[in-house]
Amino acid sequence: MIEQLSQFHFLRPFYLLGFLVLPFLWMLFKKSGYLNNDWHKVMNAEFLKHLTPQDGPVQSRRSHLLVYCVLASVFIALAGPTWKQIPQPVSQISDDMVVILDLSLSMLATDVSPDRLTKSKHKLHDLLKMRKEGNTALIVFSGDAHVVTPLTDDTQTILANLEALDPFIMPVIGSRPDKAVQQALNLLQQSNSKTGRIVMLTDGVEPTQSAEILEALKAFSLPVPLSILAVGTPQGGPITIPKQGYLKDDGQVILPKMQFEELNQLASDAGGQASVLTLDDRDLLKLDIAGEKAEFSQDAGQPSEKQRFFDTWEDSGYWLLLLIIPMALLAHRKNLLLALALFICYPADQSYALEWKDLWQTKNQQAQELLEQGNFEGAANLFESTSHQAYAQYKAGQYEAAEQLSAKESDVLNLYNQANALAKQHKFEEAIEKYNEVLDKEPQHEDALHNKAIIEQILDQQQNQDQQQNQDQQQNQDQQQNQDQQQNQDQQQNQDQQQNQDQQQNQDQQQNQDQQQNQDQQQNQDQQQSEQQTETEQEKEQSDKQLQAAQEQLTDEEKQSYEQWMRRVPDDPGALLRRKFEQQAQERARTQQNIRQEGDPIW
Repeated sequence: MIEQLSQFHFLRPFYLLGFLVLPFLWMLFKKSGYLNNDWHKVMNAEFLKHLTPQDGPVQSRRSHLLVYCVLASVFIALAGPTWKQIPQPVSQISDDMVVILDLSLSMLATDVSPDRLTKSKHKLHDLLKMRKEGNTALIVFSGDAHVVTPLTDDTQTILANLEALDPFIMPVIGSRPDKAVQQALNLLQQSNSKTGRIVMLTDGVEPTQSAEILEALKAFSLPVPLSILAVGTPQGGPITIPKQGYLKDDGQVILPKMQFEELNQLASDAGGQASVLTLDDRDLLKLDIAGEKAEFSQDAGQPSEKQRFFDTWEDSGYWLLLLIIPMALLAHRKNLLLALALFICYPADQSYALEWKDLWQTKNQQAQELLEQGNFEGAANLFESTSHQAYAQYKAGQYEAAEQLSAKESDVLNLYNQANALAKQHKFEEAIEKYNEVLDKEPQHEDALHNKAIIEQILDQQQNQDQQQNQDQQQNQDQQQNQDQQQNQDQQQNQDQQQNQDQQQNQDQQQNQDQQQNQDQQQNQDQQQSEQQTETEQEKEQSDKQLQAAQEQLTDEEKQSYEQWMRRVPDDPGALLRRKFEQQAQERARTQQNIRQEGDPIW
């Protein structure tokens, strides 16, 4: 008991300042006539004594005393009296994750808007924002795999490099996810990870590579599950190369398709899960990116080596409610309202859906405010109107969701929004159909006319490109015929050349004699150039000495300015990553580690 009294203290002692309110409250009651009335100013005190009930002042004082007791108890309860500690377990989460991003050319396919790589970067940004515990690493691959950032708990470092990632910084073309998985296992081994997992963002894995990935995971010392976020559609889409048009193979446009069944089978065999990229966080929650469901090493119910305990003080202020409630019920009704108002201020752990701004703003008004602030996704969740939701999704870059929302209604505004969303997804023919529907209902719709004209120009350019390709094919055929004729002429020329060779041999003998004379002359010239080079090096050394002497004569301020100017390096993370990857590729080429195998995919 003595020990508990020695540990007695308040968790929130600043609430005890509420006792300063009690004197002011007593003065307020007195001035309002609760403690004293003013009849004695106009009536004889002896006569007033017979008119006033004998127990009236006593009851009033008791009622006020109960109010003071209630308020005092409330202030003590709010201050949080405590004298006992409770042990609470806490665990340090160990969740090392290696994220692998596909940078092969197929990730530039436009079957998802704007393309697979951009969609994957957005999803990777959401993934890193969701990571609160554990270390995260990033690896990219095409024909070879490279580490962008090793395992670190600073996700901002990874986010800073996302913008510079594209297939054109990779030194080796192709698609080798098996090398990326091997790199991930090397990172986990180097960091001595007790638990680890791999998450791959890709649009496809070849069957032979799947077998190599499973073999590498099986041979690793720890069980490392592999989960896959699949991007793309089963129908596929053209690969757009900047300033060059669509990627083709033998004149045919390449349409890489995403085979989710194969990716799902690979993830299942590797102990993980697979999910197609979604507009919301359902795919990330399915893969448990935040690590909420991760299981850590435990020994038959015993705390793991990473589990710790800390003591927290128990708030015992709630026991005063047993005293406050009966006293409040005995107090005067008007005074009881004041006590109830203070009860509302008592801290609680429960939260309610009603927000403060809901008291004076509707959901649409809140959504409009978020829209003006640039929070388009938040505005889309609050808008009640379908057309407003579609507009917010369109501004957020979620063109597929905007198209689906606009399709729910067939008025002019929603048809126009649907057409714009289709155009952003490069579905130009469908967009023109929707613009025509808008013009059927409103022929003078200027925006629809303008956008339709732009898309028609784009389609005309594509048709011209196709015609140019046909012409190129015809030219290739003509060139082939010319080559056949040229071969016949070459055979005749070979016969003529054989005759000329005999004559040439005679001439060569004469030339050898002339060359011997020229070599003697060249040796004399080389000696002269060597002497000139020696003089040039001496002049350069003298110039460096003069520059050093000039720098020593500079003031401190001039030296600092000179050093700052010399340290200027252009901030280009893409170029830095490109040079880093090229250097690694050259080193691996010397050790025969990145030689392309016959049959390896190039996109």
